[in-house]
Amino acid sequence: MQKSKKITVLLVIIIGIASGYFLLNKSQITGGENFTVIVLPDTQFYSESYPDIFCAQTDWIVENKEKLNIVFVSQLGDITNNGGKAPKEWEVASRCMGKLDGKVPYGILPGNHDSETQNVKETGFATYTKNFPPSRFSAYPWYKGNFEDNVNNYEIIEAGGMKLMFINLGIEPSDQALEWAKNVLKENPNTYTIFTTHKYLADNSDKPESNRAFSKDGNTGLDIWNKLISKNCSIKLALNGHFHITTGENVIVSKNDCGSSVYQILQDYQGQEKGGNGKLRIYTFSPKEKKIYVSTYSPYIKVFSKNKGSEFVLPLLK
Repeated sequence: MQKSKKITVLLVIIIGIASGYFLLNKSQITGGENFTVIVLPDTQFYSESYPDIFCAQTDWIVENKEKLNIVFVSQLGDITNNGGKAPKEWEVASRCMGKLDGKVPYGILPGNHDSETQNVKETGFATYTKNFPPSRFSAYPWYKGNFEDNVNNYEIIEAGGMKLMFINLGIEPSDQALEWAKNVLKENPNTYTIFTTHKYLADNSDKPESNRAFSKDGNTGLDIWNKLISKNCSIKLALNGHFHITTGENVIVSKNDCGSSVYQILQDYQGQEKGGNGKLRIYTFSPKEKKIYVSTYSPYIKVFSKNKGSEFVLPLLK
């Protein structure tokens, strides 16, 4: 990425901090047309060792649904730590995510720790599909479809006068999964789209990752950018977890084939105390101001993160 683009991202963050608009200012997130999307990255250690933290996250979401106008939740994969070999972890994940069922729409996808043998995609996602099958969501009008037994799925909601689509692809998606996503985008032209996957952007890089690590022929982050995101101009945001080499946070901006900016954002706190102490990401959209206010909060310890990469403002690009 060119230095000028990196500087642009930093200026956006600095301006946001200076303006004092983060979610600490509750007037920015209650009432009106503002709405909020919550992101849950890498819950693996909560499923394994800290179920109270996992459920504290989803309890908080339900409790604050009206106050923050929470319209959607995205879980970014690595739901569990030991995949198909750990049924108790899946019981925790299903129970805690289940607190959202029928209350708040959500999307979910498998990471590298969610395959039957962790880190080996070819062993399949039978246990993931058993716990989060299409039938768990099919009755909800916002759930629009899936590919490969819900390993890849998409949802559509309306909020703040906007129509939003979430396309969620499992770890190192296949070419067939990318083709499925392309068809979904073609069927929903000009729909503001948020793309989520588990592994895409690292915290020590200024471009999507390019290392295939968990499959024989899956697509890397850079592959996903080149084959899907850059060529489909309705994708405005790309969100992922997985990487915690340094801070577990990163933001880059790249131009797609239409010449528009796409913000790509990493959030992953599993390397921190108790697997992240329940940190989640809060994206509050303000269509009137044409901004997205981003903050990081732990419902478990009830603290906002104050790191420079934990709270910032993005332009709401339509």
